[in-house]
Amino acid sequence: MRICSISVRRFTSRILLTTIMAAFLSTMIAFAQNQAAQVSGLITDTSGAVIPNAVVEVLSNDTGVSHHTESNGEGYYVVPLLQPGTYKMTATCKAFL
Repeated sequence: MRICSISVRRFTSRILLTTIMAAFLSTMIAFAQNQAAQVSGLITDTSGAVIPNAVVEVLSNDTGVSHHTESNGEGYYVVPLLQPGTYKMTATCKAFL
């Protein structure tokens, strides 16, 4: 009878551990879902030449929140963590002002 009670305890412990891990993982998956996007691209002039160090502004038409970044030396930029919506983008460069 003693062997049976030890096996039941092990089985119960394993079931409890499995349940806790499943709850933890499902919670982590729920937090991992995010409704954010990013905008990225390459800044060029009308002739196709790359424009490095351009200031990029992304303005939300819905909320008025503005996000700023600067293109790198090769003209690439990334604006992360944008919420769904409509945006107005502008790029300015001191060399063209």
